[in-house]
Amino acid sequence: MCLMLILIPDGVFGLSDSPASFHDDVDAIAVQPPLTLVIGDTVEGLSTETYHSLFRVLPYLTYTANDHDHDILHPDFCPAFRSPCTLRHDLRSHTNLTKEELRTVDMVAIGDYLAEVSERVLREPVDAQLGMQGDTIVVLSPDSDGLVLDPLENTPLIVDAITNNTPSVSLQATLTPANITAGNYQNVLGLREIIGEGRSDFSGSSADRIHNIATAASKFDGMIIPPGEEFSFVANLGAVDGTTGYRKELVIKDNQTKPEYGGGVCQVSTTIFRGAILSGMEITERRNHSYPIKYYEPIGFDATIYLPAPDIKFKNNTSHHIMISSRMEGTELVYKFFGTKDGRSVTMDGPHVTEKNPDGSMKTYFVQKVAGANGDIMIDKTFYSNYKSPKDFPKTGDTSLGGTILTQKPKDWSKKQWKAYKKEHGI
Repeated sequence: MCLMLILIPDGVFGLSDSPASFHDDVDAIAVQPPLTLVIGDTVEGLSTETYHSLFRVLPYLTYTANDHDHDILHPDFCPAFRSPCTLRHDLRSHTNLTKEELRTVDMVAIGDYLAEVSERVLREPVDAQLGMQGDTIVVLSPDSDGLVLDPLENTPLIVDAITNNTPSVSLQATLTPANITAGNYQNVLGLREIIGEGRSDFSGSSADRIHNIATAASKFDGMIIPPGEEFSFVANLGAVDGTTGYRKELVIKDNQTKPEYGGGVCQVSTTIFRGAILSGMEITERRNHSYPIKYYEPIGFDATIYLPAPDIKFKNNTSHHIMISSRMEGTELVYKFFGTKDGRSVTMDGPHVTEKNPDGSMKTYFVQKVAGANGDIMIDKTFYSNYKSPKDFPKTGDTSLGGTILTQKPKDWSKKQWKAYKKEHGI
């Protein structure tokens, strides 16, 4: 007679229910080679140590005797599992008592291992990077699929491979395609042709201002805007300071014209605004500068920004994606808008000067009109600009940047502002 006493904890998968087949399974596991996992386009081999960590070893006892009272379970034979030992009597004879081990597949260990594998092989899809070659869109870097592995879904596959002595197993992984690929940017996204462009002239700018223009322009070069989505300049610009590559140049802030990181960024926002207008986009937010600036002529066709506000925003009101691409042509910054022509017509009337004063203050307006292919008016909007006198925003601070230290309080400053300014500059 042969009797096995086996204690199997919850969460452990037993290989056999009968003594004969159990010994066959144990022998098979002992000589089984480590597994090779195939995960999408990734192949990962298990080391022997990792492979054996997926099992749990459980000690058990067998005995043969006609009189069970002569062979009673003794605690020395099962120190790891005390429950069966509560059956013991005083040991009288254990010459027929044998201690053996049961190897079982550990479902919990497999799940933990697959969780580690999942984190290791997890990757997000990467869109193809598009760029310009002349006026043609080209693929600068290819797209790649993302990959996700579900540990719970794949645990049974590992168990089956082990119990069936299979040397390799293909796990079920989900491939997530990129949104922008070398094969879809024209036919699917609709990035086929130029639908409009914006230009501005920065001649006369300092080297630092030109540097800032190029730095900011690079943030938006190749940006793709899906149909129906709103573009925000501020949201995509990022931080503007010394750590992000900007230099100090004159900006309008606190009723002054003073040096600050990022002077010149508005050349980029103005050029994108112009491109959006002339491409027939729907402008949802725009503000003119505080006073007329030569870099943004014709005056009245500009867009100022500052973090976190004001902003320049527009909506892609086409049925296809659009891509904006920047370049410098001499002293001109150019933004070309790519998409699919839909038969719309875009006209711009202005800017017209309605008031111009000796102190430099002025008022202007222009009209953007967009008609669909069927002649229906899509947009008919007037953009007004009200500019104050440059004298209201005196240059201050670093004289190397054209600034001067004020000696009199500007008329639109509060006493508190003037007191703080004098303290800052030791006046």
